[in-house]
Amino acid sequence: MKKFTVLLLLIAIAISANAQESSAKVSGDEPQWNNYVSFGSGVLTRQGFRDFGDTFIKEEFKNLYPNDEIWVGSVNSTQNIPVLELRYKYLINPNIALGIRGSYVRYKHDGTLAFNGGHNFSADWNISYITGMADLNFIYVDKEFIKLYAGISAGVSQYNLKFDKVSNPEYDDLLNKSEQRLYFAYEVIAFGITFGKQIGGFVEMGYGYAGMVNFGIYAGF
Repeated sequence: MKKFTVLLLLIAIAISANAQESSAKVSGDEPQWNNYVSFGSGVLTRQGFRDFGDTFIKEEFKNLYPNDEIWVGSVNSTQNIPVLELRYKYLINPNIALGIRGSYVRYKHDGTLAFNGGHNFSADWNISYITGMADLNFIYVDKEFIKLYAGISAGVSQYNLKFDKVSNPEYDDLLNKSEQRLYFAYEVIAFGITFGKQIGGFVEMGYGYAGMVNFGIYAGF
């Protein structure tokens, strides 16, 4: 993960340096930019709230076995792949930016299950989300090195469930079952800040499919 982030930072530096050189050749002035790309990571997403709830887990097994009664015992959940997100934004004026984003997150679960009052068995399964959204940001402070903004995003998220292991051979068919569906995805950014010029970082606080706290790097061009 650290090597991947460093690689992306180097790519961002190369993009920004090339854009700065090209713009300076045309105008002879310090380059201005209207678009930028960013890479970030978020923590504690709305998906996580859903996945960590027993009621939601029972609903998911009900979809796999609609005619069976499901019992869910203790369940352990971990975010084994954090939210990874790539964005593109375009500033249509100094106060409004439009953009698109794509993200991926995966959760690992292990727990105790039973069907139709039968014997308990343990199982491991993964749940992942692939999300795409359109962004609208409102920039209310625009300084040379700092921007403050709020925003909203909307799109779709594909949910994927897959089993890795079951302890009872009677339910080995779970390993061949999978579940996919689409959900409406959204993000509300209550507070966001970018710091830097053509290369910099950002931090956002909000709620939705991108995480309660989202942070990363960006490069303007």
